[in-house]
Amino acid sequence: MDFTQLDEQLSVINSHYPNINAGGCGKFALLLANKLKKEGLNSRFVLFSNIEEKCIKTRQKVLTTVINNGEFKDLENNSTNFVVAHVMVFCQGYYMDCTGVYKRKPSRWSRYKLAGFLTENTLIKWCEGNGWNEMFNTANLFGISKELNKLKLN
Repeated sequence: MDFTQLDEQLSVINSHYPNINAGGCGKFALLLANKLKKEGLNSRFVLFSNIEEKCIKTRQKVLTTVINNGEFKDLENNSTNFVVAHVMVFCQGYYMDCTGVYKRKPSRWSRYKLAGFLTENTLIKWCEGNGWNEMFNTANLFGISKELNKLKLN
């Protein structure tokens, strides 16, 4: 699939709704993945963190347990020293968020490491909880959802 048109359309949505990636990346990822699913495309949720790759490897068991079973706030406590930096959609070899579609991890996220993949249920649970950056206006979710549903994927 050619994601060129989707890339352009995501940039337009991002210009209409400021601060999506300042607290709304998880919710946006859920909406985008739902749109892709309606188009017959499977996707995954990618979790990026601030901790070094060697720390992710040594703490993988703890991180996996918390990612799969824990609360969002459990990742950001002192014992894991883990900060969720960003959530993106990964589909057919491309990373996607409100800023566009990328073959490689976008350079703005280069200092963050891939910490793992989230299930849809885990991301929903995290998005319903507290702890996300409050700069994102959740009242915009309806408009964002409406714009995503209008997107044409060819």
